Amino acid sequence: MKPGYKQTEVGVIPQEWEIKPFTQVTDLITCGIAATPNYVSESQGYPFLSSTNVKEGRIVW
Repeated sequence: MKPGYKQTEVGVIPQEWEIKPFTQVTDLITCGIAATPNYVSESQGYPFLSSTNVKEGRIVW
């Protein structure tokens, strides 16, 4: 594993990140502005999640 990363139950994440349920970080999840994102590699940015990535209480990459 690359230095600065750790293995977790949701996969490999940066060492400084924490895993928390959505309910601990927000009380409202909405659509926001519906636009197609510009996807980039992980080395160029941060992972992008949309509602389609959340199924049965899990994140589906």
